[in-house]
This record gives sequence, structure tokens and C-alpha cells, in this order.
Amino acid sequence: MNSKKSIKFLTALFPLSFMIVSFALCKFIKVLNKKNDSPALNSRIEVSESSKISSDNIEEEMHGVWVPYIDLELNSTEDIQKKFENKFNAIINQAKHNKINTLIVHVRSHSDALYPSKIFPWSHIFTGTQDSEISFDPLKYMVEESHKNGLKFHAWINPLRVKSKTVPSQLSKKNPYFKLNSEKYTLNHKEGIYYNPGFVEVQNLIIDGIKEIIENYDVDGIHFDDYFYPPKKDIISCDSSFEEYVKTEKNPMTEYEWRQKNINELIQKTYQIIKQTNSTIQFGISPPGIISKCYEVGADVKLWISQKGYVDYICPQVYWSIDFNEMPFEKTAKEWKSIEKNPEIKIYSGLALYKIGTDLDKNTWKNKNDIIKNEIQILRSLGYDGFILYSSKYLNCNQTEHEIKNYLSVV
Repeated sequence: MNSKKSIKFLTALFPLSFMIVSFALCKFIKVLNKKNDSPALNSRIEVSESSKISSDNIEEEMHGVWVPYIDLELNSTEDIQKKFENKFNAIINQAKHNKINTLIVHVRSHSDALYPSKIFPWSHIFTGTQDSEISFDPLKYMVEESHKNGLKFHAWINPLRVKSKTVPSQLSKKNPYFKLNSEKYTLNHKEGIYYNPGFVEVQNLIIDGIKEIIENYDVDGIHFDDYFYPPKKDIISCDSSFEEYVKTEKNPMTEYEWRQKNINELIQKTYQIIKQTNSTIQFGISPPGIISKCYEVGADVKLWISQKGYVDYICPQVYWSIDFNEMPFEKTAKEWKSIEKNPEIKIYSGLALYKIGTDLDKNTWKNKNDIIKNEIQILRSLGYDGFILYSSKYLNCNQTEHEIKNYLSVV
């Protein structure tokens, strides 16, 4: 074959050769990829998906913080609005920095109000005196600012507490305590004064106060804490409601049962008025962390958790450290979780941020800086729906600095 014919033949053969080589190369790459499709690669993908799911679950958790009246106190007579707004803005900033999604804010602590109320006098926290005139609406501001910053706002109420030993120093004459027959409708005890929920007049007062909030403010929740009946041993006045009841009944229930009946009625009425007004508003209660103590104050927590129509969530105050043998955190959390629960009801746990670094619980809060972190992980392992920290004051202080750093690693 001469050179010209050879070149012509090779030129014609080249495209076919290129196609054959390309096809073979593609098959080789495909086999190689299939060979490299190893369990290790799959596990990396699965870990990534697992992380995403875990992150979503954390976003759905309640990450709350209580903002008690003492964290909002001004005791000032000048620039009240500016000082209050600055104080609350600082709380919002700390909450966001610490990945909190819900503020539980004290709006009525002592038969009073942090809003212009037709029922209750202004709170003492502004000037130190109950019912000092306030020219702005603190609750409106707090709700709006919380929502602007992506935080939910639950209005926290002490339904029955009228006065502690020294707080407020004096009750306003506009306080409902004086409008009701104070001796008949209240209970005096060694720590102060409570309204007596055994009377329908008292229950109506509380319900009217809740209506006033939910009809006028865009709150996300109403929250009761653990102030129900005072322990019987602490009461220094007779329960006139029980005395009246016993006189009219042939087979009266015990006083223990009477207390539970009255509190259950109050809780049911509260739930009903909230849902009738706005079904999206959550109603939650934070009872004592010891179940037996709940019943001492009339809180029938097992009923509230198991049946619909009482609460949307419950948050026992499990305020003990992991190493406190008398009331260990994990054991107590398990006891609460073991109660038969309606699946629609959420369960959170209160966590004692305020105890960090103290000698409480026999010094078991000292010498460690990952207690809250570990407690959150325990709650997750038990299937809790979140937690609420006490309190906002301790989100930013030297006492909890290292603990907060570790807490942030799991939220």
C-alpha cells in the first residue's frame, strides 16, 4: 500500500476508533464509580441527613426563659418608659443570643398588671408603689418587640397570689382584694395572702383578668406557675369556702379533694375561655417539680396531662442537679415522663439556671460547668418537647458564663 492510500485509510478509520475508545472509557468510569459506591460514602450521606433531622427537631423544641417581675423592676419615678423599654430590649437581645425562642413574662404577679387594666392596679415594679400612673402600655410594647425579633410571648400570671411578706410593700386601694370581702375570699398564710379559689367570685375575677389580656393583646400563650393553694400547714386563717361547703353537704369530700376540685374547675375555665377567644393561644402550667407536692397545693397534674381540656403544655420545675441524690434530675424527669399523657399535650422541663455555681442541693452545682447542657440531653433522650430556663437574669452574668457556653453547644 503506497503512502497516500495509507493516510487516506487511517483518516477514514480514526472516527470509528475514537468512538470505540470513548465507549470503552465510559464503561470503565461507570464500573469504577460503582466500585467506589461504598458503605463509607453512604454513611456520610446518612450522617448528613441525620444532622438535618436533628437540627429540625431542635428548632421545634421549646427553648424558653422565664422573665419574672424582679427581672423587670425599675423602682424609679423618672424616664420610666425609656428605662423599661431599654431593660426589655436587653432581655430580648440576650434571649436571641442564647437561642431562646419563647419568653414567659410576668404580667401579673400580685393581683396587679403590667398593662392598663380595668380590673387590676398597675404593678409596683415601675415606681415601687402599686398603682402609680404609667403613661404607656408595657405589655403592648413587649409583645410587639418580641414578635419583631422572632420570639413568642407567653403572659405569665400568678392567679391567686395577692401579696408576699413584703411585696408589694402596700396594696393599692384599687386592688380587687379590697373590692371583694377580703376576709372571706382570701387565705392568709405565713408567707402572705392568696385568693381563695373555693369561691366562684374569685374564679370569675381570674377568668375576667385572662379575658382582658387575650382580647386586647396578641400573646402566644397564657402561663400559670406553681402558686395554687398554699400548703395547709402554712395557712393561718380558716378556709371559709370549705367550711360553707361542709355545712351544706351530707357526705362532704375531704379538704384535700375539695382543693383539687376547685383548682381543676379554675384550670378548665381558663382553658375554655382561651380556646373560645383564640384557639391558637397556648395555655400552660409550671407546677412544682415534686409530684406529691403538686397535690398538696391542689394541682391535679396527672389529670391535666392525661385528658384534653385542661392544658396545652405542662412544665414541671425540675430544679435539681444531676448529682443531687435526694432528688436526682434524671430520676425526677423520668417520673414525670412516665405519667400517662394525652399525645396532644406537650411536656417541658424547668431548668435551674439560677443555681449554677451556688451551694444549693448540697453543693452539687459547683465544680461543673456542663450541668444544664447534660440535663437538656437527658430530656431529649426521654422524649421531652423542650425546656424553660429560670431566669432571664442569669443568661448574662459571670456566675453562668461557662455553663452558658456549654449550653449553646447543644441548642
